[in-house]
Amino acid sequence: TKQVVVAGPCLMFNIHAFNTHATDASYLQFFDALTANVTVGTTAPTFVIGLSAVTGESMSMTCPRRFATGVVVACTSTATGSGAPAATAVVNFDYVGG
Repeated sequence: TKQVVVAGPCLMFNIHAFNTHATDASYLQFFDALTANVTVGTTAPTFVIGLSAVTGESMSMTCPRRFATGVVVACTSTATGSGAPAATAVVNFDYVGG
């Protein structure tokens, strides 16, 4: 399921994510787009973060990632697919508008 995180331009500079499932990986797909323009599994993500089972990722970007349109995120069972993950992922990130 896709989620609108920011409905406009922004700079993302920190991402913290955790996969809660004991055995299966999950993937966070990030899209620089409006939600209406994202079809998970068809629309190519701007970038993807893989989360191994019961692990997390923390990314501090010294050069913030610019999203010109907005930020839409989907958590899936494969890197570019649309299947639901085996469990939810917990995701937090820091951004500034602009």
